[in-house]
Amino acid sequence: MILQWGIKNSAPRSFKFYNHWAQHPTFLPMVESLWKIQVPGNPMMRLTSKMKLVKDKLKDWSKTHFSRISEKVTTAKSDLDRIQSEIQVRPLDLNLATQEVEAIATYKELSRQEEASLFQKAKQKDVLFGDGNNTYFHRLVQGRRSANSILSIRNADGVLMTDEHGVSDAFISFYKQLLATEHSGPLLMNCSAPKEWTWLFMNAKGQGLHDLMIQSSVAATIYHLWAERNSRIFRKEKHNQSTIVDRVMKEVKWRLKATCPLKPHAEDIALNTDGSLTDTSASIGGIFRTSEGITLCGFSTGSMSPSILHIEMLAIEKGFHMAIDMDYKEILLQTDSLQAYNIIQGLAQPTWRVRGTLELIRDHLNNMRRFRIKHIFRETNSVADALVALSSSSDKFVFHCNPMPKHISTLVEHDAAGMLYMRL
Repeated sequence: MILQWGIKNSAPRSFKFYNHWAQHPTFLPMVESLWKIQVPGNPMMRLTSKMKLVKDKLKDWSKTHFSRISEKVTTAKSDLDRIQSEIQVRPLDLNLATQEVEAIATYKELSRQEEASLFQKAKQKDVLFGDGNNTYFHRLVQGRRSANSILSIRNADGVLMTDEHGVSDAFISFYKQLLATEHSGPLLMNCSAPKEWTWLFMNAKGQGLHDLMIQSSVAATIYHLWAERNSRIFRKEKHNQSTIVDRVMKEVKWRLKATCPLKPHAEDIALNTDGSLTDTSASIGGIFRTSEGITLCGFSTGSMSPSILHIEMLAIEKGFHMAIDMDYKEILLQTDSLQAYNIIQGLAQPTWRVRGTLELIRDHLNNMRRFRIKHIFRETNSVADALVALSSSSDKFVFHCNPMPKHISTLVEHDAAGMLYMRL
């Protein structure tokens, strides 16, 4: 008689952090030293890189200190029993008494680690931690593993699959049909995907308007196709091709919404203001230009306000104050703060912090012959934003006149030429 014993080939286990690791004396110093390592990239990339460094180190560190914890508990208990048996024979041996104290401490610590590990694996919160319920936790863990194991399944042809590869192939085949074959067709317009992707990779690498249109179109298409897939599978709702195409076009138009700074009337002066608030500084700035885009002057100064809305309102008030002093009575105000725009227009109530500044703005408006305000995108407010970047919280008022710094002059020339800015 021949018996076949199946050996399960376990896949690599995902990393899991156990809470009791943090109580080990070397844990915090190790994490602190890894977190001080300098890594390149933006804040999110740096966070991800440091988390990976800690994870990789914890894998080796946990193997050294916490691997085979149950075997270590058994060994520690055997050592303690052996020492206590020897004490029965030699009760006055001080060396054995010292060994017993150390063995008891080791056994208790290993038992605590084992219990904490099993408690977290079992995900059982009805039993108090610390009661020595290791056998109970072991059974809970085994029960969860049994419940999460799939030993057999019937495939699409009704054949019962019992081996590991057959079970996994049945799942893969089922979801391939569910997510791809069944819902393909008119959505993909029967095009050759390899040729399409090759064309995209060759023609969508730049930063020009044409390249940005391609990139936005691809992103919007993938998003709405995926949304349609979810709608058909989970909500049993199906939309026709024209509806999906319409959604994609609206998405692309919004993302590629081209705009340029609004030119004032021939006799008006355009005032662009902006404010900035970071963890270390706060500042405001603004610029006055003619209808032809010619720079008249600009300003920047620091601020001590902790509110970005208040800072934006302070920038507007300072700009109006300068306009009255220079006898500019026809003003087109352009701000990228929608909240400030709504407050000045009377569409929103001012916060307590900006009420005083709003009263000053209204007093300035009473001294003007004509006033218009427009909310603009941040991309079209680049000149004011660049002036703001020249100051910090401690800086005093700075009056900027021609010639402006080179990078600001370049931005002024772009605005005067009617350069388009894409919302991406």
